[in-house]
Amino acid sequence: MPTPLHNATGSSVTMDKGTTFSATIDNTDYSFVTNEDIAMSPQDGVYKFQNVTLYEGTLVNFKYTVDSTDVDQRFIIPNINADTSTLKVTVNGGATESIILPYSDTYTEHLPDYNKIDIALDTFPYSGTTTSCESLMMGVPVLTIFDNVRHYHSQNVTTSLMKNCGLDEYITTSQEEYINKAVYFSKNLDKLHNLKADVRQSFVNSPICNYTEFVNEFEEKLYTVYKKHKW
Repeated sequence: MPTPLHNATGSSVTMDKGTTFSATIDNTDYSFVTNEDIAMSPQDGVYKFQNVTLYEGTLVNFKYTVDSTDVDQRFIIPNINADTSTLKVTVNGGATESIILPYSDTYTEHLPDYNKIDIALDTFPYSGTTTSCESLMMGVPVLTIFDNVRHYHSQNVTTSLMKNCGLDEYITTSQEEYINKAVYFSKNLDKLHNLKADVRQSFVNSPICNYTEFVNEFEEKLYTVYKKHKW
C-alpha cells in the first residue's frame, strides 16, 4: 500500500536506505528494510511512496581494508545468511568514492550498467569472453592480463579481443602491471573520458564483428583440413 506523508514540504522527499518496516503475521514478527534511497515528488500536494521494494531482514554492513600489495587477498562476509543477490559494495578511495554496481537480474537491466562504468577489470586466471564482448560493445575498455608463459586459451580470450580492436594499452603481462595500471587509470580518469564511442567503434569495425570475413575464413580452414586429411 502507498505510504502517504501529509506534513512534508519541498519538491521531493527521500526515504533513506535502511528504512525499516515490521509486520506481525500469525503471532510471528517480520522485519523489512529498503536497500537504496528512494526519492519521490508530491502528487496533488500529497507525498506517496508507491511500489517500494522491500527486503526481508535487516541491513548489515561490513568494512574491509584493501592491501594492494597482496594479490591473493580475499574478503569474506561473516554472515552465512547474507543475501548476496542484493550486495552493494562501496570502494572508498579517500577523497572520492566509486560504487561497484549491484546485481542485475535481467539482460535489459544489465547492459545499461555499462553506461556508468569507466573501465572494466578482467578476471584471472580465467578471463572474460561474453562479458568482455558486451563491455566493448557498450564502449567500455577491459583491462586484462596476457598469459605469455603458458599461453592458456582460458586466460587469453580478452587479450585476443583487445588486440583485434587495437586496444593494446589495456593488455598487461603480470599481476603487478595489472594492479599498477588499474591504479593509474583510477587516478587519471581524464584518460578515460570520451572513450565510449571510440571503443565501441573499434570493436564494431574489428575482425571480431566482420561476420562475412569470419565465415569465409572458417569455410576455407575446414576445406583445407578436409583436403589434407588422409582417408
